Amino acid sequence: MKWEAGDDGTDPLLGEHPSSQVRLLPGSPYGGETSILITDSGKGPLSRIADEADSALLASGTEIATRAGILLADPSANEAEPRFALHRTVGALTDVLRIAESRCAGRLELGGQ
Repeated sequence: MKWEAGDDGTDPLLGEHPSSQVRLLPGSPYGGETSILITDSGKGPLSRIADEADSALLASGTEIATRAGILLADPSANEAEPRFALHRTVGALTDVLRIAESRCAGRLELGGQ
């Protein structure tokens, strides 16, 4: 999604100068398309819900990494178990990378400001 300013730099729909930030949301519920939250403060109810989702994903990733480490250190693990652990770890890493992108580079101000 790209925001394009009107001739005077205002939002063409709202007629306001943008001071909002774009935040990538966790997951891709719409066939792999990125979901975003546009907010002006980052402290509203939707931002808090997104923060809680990020925290839950990070906690889950920590648990998955811990369990995968234990499993990989277990010489009695069968062939399927490390493969399953790797699959879950890749999913958790994908979530962590999306969160990092959102918190670092993904919080872009609209209009290139």
